[in-house]
Amino acid sequence: MKEYHFYLRIFVNGNQAMSSFFMNEKINSLIHIIDQLGHSRGELLSFKEMLKDGVAKGQRTFVGYNDLSTYVNKETIEIGRSGFKRKDYQSVDTTKVFEYIDEAVEFLDMYNACGVPGIIPTSKKEELVIVPKEFVKSEYWEHQDKLKSIK
Repeated sequence: MKEYHFYLRIFVNGNQAMSSFFMNEKINSLIHIIDQLGHSRGELLSFKEMLKDGVAKGQRTFVGYNDLSTYVNKETIEIGRSGFKRKDYQSVDTTKVFEYIDEAVEFLDMYNACGVPGIIPTSKKEELVIVPKEFVKSEYWEHQDKLKSIK
């Protein structure tokens, strides 16, 4: 069973933000990564590289980003936020952290490519609109029906 899922939060003012929820409370500190970096593919990948550099050092290394604080070891990454006491940090398997970041990037790519049904990414709102079906040419719906029958 999957231990986490990504979703979009949509605010009353129309802003959208990626988030995730967890089926396993032992890894729920991963949310801090999305809270700090989930709006940018580049920042997620840069942070992953910073973590990899920390792992390569072979000793406990601090890696911080904005309010996000981590202590990187070869096997685990302790995740918290600035101001947390040591006991409040959560230790998560390094491989799981890297998988989580990779899947967050995939979700963000899907979102930015208009791959989340019914959601227009903020970056595309100037060029795309949602209209009632009656205003879409019938040729489009015929084409969609053909595509469905091929599957």
